[in-house]
Amino acid sequence: MRRSSITARCTSSSLSLAPSHHIRLVTTKNGRLQMLSSTFPLPPDDCHRQRARRCRHSTAIASLSECHPSHPVGMSLPCSDQSIRPRKMKNASLLPGVAVLRCWCGDLCKVKEVTDFSDWLGMKFFMCANYEEYPAVAISEYDKPPSPPPLCMYYYWIDTEKPAWAVTEIRERSRRAWNSLFAEERHEKAEAEEKAEQERELKEYYAKQHRFFEEMGKKNREEARRMEGQERKRKEAREAERQRKKERARQAKATEEAGDGKGKYPRWTQ
Repeated sequence: MRRSSITARCTSSSLSLAPSHHIRLVTTKNGRLQMLSSTFPLPPDDCHRQRARRCRHSTAIASLSECHPSHPVGMSLPCSDQSIRPRKMKNASLLPGVAVLRCWCGDLCKVKEVTDFSDWLGMKFFMCANYEEYPAVAISEYDKPPSPPPLCMYYYWIDTEKPAWAVTEIRERSRRAWNSLFAEERHEKAEAEEKAEQERELKEYYAKQHRFFEEMGKKNREEARRMEGQERKRKEAREAERQRKKERARQAKATEEAGDGKGKYPRWTQ
């Protein structure tokens, strides 16, 4: 086996490999190209940073194209990391002159385009055209059952970067998301201000009601004291009038009793 001098090192963000792979391209005796890879574990923080960045591997791709003519220029290396495998996709077509690769099953791959809103939006890739089981028949056009998983889980990136429309779409979605966030913050702020204003008005209303009830209570107590004073005065006046009448009646009775023995009328005797 004769080894070629091509070595490509990439991260899992752009080539969809494991956390860190070292790829070596080896040419066998029969002239076929074989790819060998070894995995190097990365710390969690480094792995996260590796996934966040996209690997610029145009040099490795150009070397791969020079090494073996069956690999078209501009295609990325095959990836075995299924954790970042695209989940939402649609059928796509290849540019003229781009050859269709074969998957691990040995059949020609089908071309798909990523439709999921992610770092790979609009990028094309090859994937296995076979399924683990026969796809279910769709009852209607609007109710299609999900497709079963591919047979060999092979996929291979065609594009190395997002198209211009995908970049614009991501930028517009980000702008709308920020605008929505700012609008939501403004709405929350307006709601908070309105709630604070309602609470302030409610406190003022309660304070006004409290002052009103205090004033009414004070007036009622003053009115009750005034009426009690008037009633006491009337009672005293009635009592004084009663005493005068009693004294007058006592004097009249005494005068009448005194005149009984001196009058011209005969007295009754027994």
